[in-house]
Amino acid sequence: MELRNKHDEIMKKILIPALCSASPHLETELEIMEHHLAQGNDVYYACCNREIKTCFLHQYPSANTCCQCRKRLEVGLSLLSKKVHVLAWPDAPEMHLQGRYQVSDVAELKGLSVEGKNWGLCVASTLISLFVNEDFDTVAHAEIIQDNLDAAQYTYKAFGKLLDAVQPDMVYIFNGRFSVAAPILQVCKEKNIPFFTHERANVNDRYRVVAQKLPHDAVPIVQECEELYARHEHGEAKQIAHEFYAHRKDWPCTLAGIVP
Repeated sequence: MELRNKHDEIMKKILIPALCSASPHLETELEIMEHHLAQGNDVYYACCNREIKTCFLHQYPSANTCCQCRKRLEVGLSLLSKKVHVLAWPDAPEMHLQGRYQVSDVAELKGLSVEGKNWGLCVASTLISLFVNEDFDTVAHAEIIQDNLDAAQYTYKAFGKLLDAVQPDMVYIFNGRFSVAAPILQVCKEKNIPFFTHERANVNDRYRVVAQKLPHDAVPIVQECEELYARHEHGEAKQIAHEFYAHRKDWPCTLAGIVP
């Protein structure tokens, strides 16, 4: 199906790599880009150039780490059948956090808003994954909280300018719940730009793309599971799934380059 906008122009896209080049998510985005290039669509790819204080993969990446990330992106893009538009993120002092924020615990962090935006929730989600602790010490980690709040504020404002400049028909973003990703979804909602989140599980040959939602939203997942169970009459599937996830919650969890 050929995708065109109301003016019958080639569709524009921005694909954001969650500001990292992690495998297999970079490869997922390359596949999505190739799909749209084959349809004749116009693809825009916004790449970080160290404007953001924290990174999804490495909270405080070194210059060498950033160089390796950029090189992976360059090599990946070179493998596509056509060239895409590589965009630089805009930057200015007013896009960053103004003032310091302090919270006494994770519950307070989850409710923290900056200029009316609840960035505390995505920061809490990021750091809970990082520390593998749902009740980490927010006082001891005040600096990394501040820097993640800055990353969220900057991403929201900078991406808003990218949307205004490119006027895309849709946006793709990995996962969507982290400090550098949730603000992208927020600004898309505010500007009525359709977005898709993508995510993978423990297999490399399949990935999930979800329209207008996070890939981990429980309600649509439960509905899909119920439909599949009924369709295939897998009466024991629910018990198998329960045992799998009950066991999985005890697995060690690390992000690339970070060992709690």
